[in-house]
Amino acid sequence: MDLTKIINARTPYEAFGPSWRDLIKEAVIYTHPDKNPSPEARICFERVMEFKNQMSGLEFNDDTSKFKFDWEKTIIQTGPKSLIDASIYWYNEFKLIPELFRYIPEDMIRISETELKILLKRRSVPLNQCLPIELNHVKWILNRLFEFSALGLVKGQLIHAGLTLNSVMITPEDHGIQLISFYHSGKAGSKLRSIDASVYKANILPPTIFSNKKFDDVIDCELIKYIT
Repeated sequence: MDLTKIINARTPYEAFGPSWRDLIKEAVIYTHPDKNPSPEARICFERVMEFKNQMSGLEFNDDTSKFKFDWEKTIIQTGPKSLIDASIYWYNEFKLIPELFRYIPEDMIRISETELKILLKRRSVPLNQCLPIELNHVKWILNRLFEFSALGLVKGQLIHAGLTLNSVMITPEDHGIQLISFYHSGKAGSKLRSIDASVYKANILPPTIFSNKKFDDVIDCELIKYIT
């Protein structure tokens, strides 16, 4: 076990790789002061515990919502009522396409006017928490994102329009994806209601998107290229 790598890592994924959940448990035992009295092991043990606590109650934000892991496969999303309404509506639109089942949560359940419970199919973490990612893994994620985008367009004229480092959830075991943050979504050609603030500031979308104010099929493609 590479203690120096673990100490210097920024995320559990960077420290342990795809099997980080199982390896964290091993690292806790291996570096525990009762088992390993070395100074480096003590520092490593503290870092491992930080990772463990971080993932048990991980919180992250996008431009208008707050997200918190309530359990390994459950996320609580908090935001304005209109945002929660839109999230549920467009999630259900994507859910009508069977080919997209593996890319979206198991369910989304409103628990109050401003809170939404997101039930993931598999244990996942935001892409932002998995950086940096090896090139071959990037290719897998890229392929899955483009497949999701293409199927959404072909089967339902649907555009997610909110693909960011925090809305793309990665399943570490198989590098699969699950997507959240559906409130920016819409149908191709319809009126564009909103766009993620970070996307707007990055100036990555063609100017015609904002001048026409319509959902264009290039939106998701540009977002995918930007985040990967």
